[in-house]
Formats: sequence, C-alpha cells, structure tokens
Amino acid sequence: MTLPRHEMEMIAKAVSMVLTDPLKRLKALEARLDAMPEPTQPTLRGLDSKGLGRLATLEHKVAELERHGVRYRGVWRADQSYEVGEWVTAKGSGWIAVESAGPGEKPGEGLPWRLAIKAGRDARPCRCNRGGNRHEQDE
Repeated sequence: MTLPRHEMEMIAKAVSMVLTDPLKRLKALEARLDAMPEPTQPTLRGLDSKGLGRLATLEHKVAELERHGVRYRGVWRADQSYEVGEWVTAKGSGWIAVESAGPGEKPGEGLPWRLAIKAGRDARPCRCNRGGNRHEQDE
C-alpha cells in the first residue's frame, strides 16, 4: 500500500514524536553505560537479581528497536498479532504497539497500544478567503 507523500511525512513526524522520549532515555542510558568501567566480576556481583533483570530487559528492548524499527502494518485486523514498533491505523487514528499485541487486542482498549496520530475531522475550505486550507505566512 502506497500513501501520498504528505501523509507519509505526517506519519513519520508522529512516529518520531512517540519515539523521541524513549530514544532520549535510551541515549542517556547508553551514555551512562559508556562512562562506566568495563564490567568486572566484582561490579556484576554488586548487582542484585532485580538489577540484572532490568539490565536484561533494557538489552532486549534495545535489540528489538534496532532489529525492527517502526513498521506500518496497514489497517488493524482482529485476527493479527503485532510486535513492538509496528503501527496500524484504526478508526482514522494511527497506533504504535509499545508491547506485543495478540489477536483481538484493539488499539485504544489496552496497554499494548499508544496513540500516535489522532483522527481529525475532514478538512474544509477556510472561511477567510485566503485560499483553500493553507495560508501563506505573513512576511
């Protein structure tokens, strides 16, 4: 399915906005890890099982983001499963899976989905007689 360029640009901007905060946090974590000394047995021994579990979870999330990025799957279907980073359209809105979503897990009705692009009303011509729906910026 091919979308018009302006729609793709709008979708890319929305996806970027949704991923900005997690990517900033990821970069901050990477910077902290880079500043740490190379792991040694005593350093790892200092982590409790909760800390090791969080580290493993972060490594898994980073690997998923690097492997998949964001992928458009089309209109949401109840018989499909969706992975982290996949996005769909449903009822005119764009949704990104922030966790794996099983069949029947509808966007907007559960934890796996985050709203990226909210549905709007159909565009109508402007009433100010400056032409169409767009305006030239005043110089």
